[in-house]
Amino acid sequence: KDAHRLNTALLSEGQRAIFQERRDYDYALALSGTDRYRVNLMVHKNGVAGAYRMIPAETRTLESLGYTKHPETLKKMLSYHNGLILITGPVGAGKTATLASMVAYLNETRSDHIITVEDPIEVVLPAKGCNVTQREVGPHTRTFASALKGALREDPDVIVIGELRDLETIEMAISA
Repeated sequence: KDAHRLNTALLSEGQRAIFQERRDYDYALALSGTDRYRVNLMVHKNGVAGAYRMIPAETRTLESLGYTKHPETLKKMLSYHNGLILITGPVGAGKTATLASMVAYLNETRSDHIITVEDPIEVVLPAKGCNVTQREVGPHTRTFASALKGALREDPDVIVIGELRDLETIEMAISA
C-alpha cells in the first residue's frame, strides 16, 4: 500500500486512471524546469513499483556523447534534406541522449520545422533556429501513427519519431 501511494502520489486523476487500467505507465515527471525524470510505473507480484531515471537538464553535444571519431560525417548526414536515420540499442544505451543531441544540432544550424512524436517527451527542446513542435502520445495525440499522419500535413522538414512500435507507424515513417 505504501509503495502504491508513493509511486502514484504525483499522478493526476487522468494519469492514475490510465495506470489503473493498463497496470503499466510511462511518463515524464517534471518537478521544476530543470528537474525532470523518466518514470515507468508497473505492477508486479509484490505490488506497485517504479523505475525513475534522471533526465539531464542540458542537452549534450554529439562530441560529448562520444561521437568524436567522425563528427563531420555525422554532421554531414544531418545536413541532408532527405533520408532516414535509425537510432537503436538496449535500455540505457543513450538513444534518447543521442536523438536529443542530433535535434539540438539541427535546431542550432538550420531554420526548419522539426516535429517530434514521443512517449513521453523527455528532453524539452526550446526553439532556436528552428520551429520545434514536440507532441506526446497520450496528452497530444492518440498514437504515433496518427501523429505522423498529422505531421505530414504540417510541412515538416524533419520528423523525429521516438519509437517505431507497430507496422502502421513503420510504414508511414518510411513513406515520409
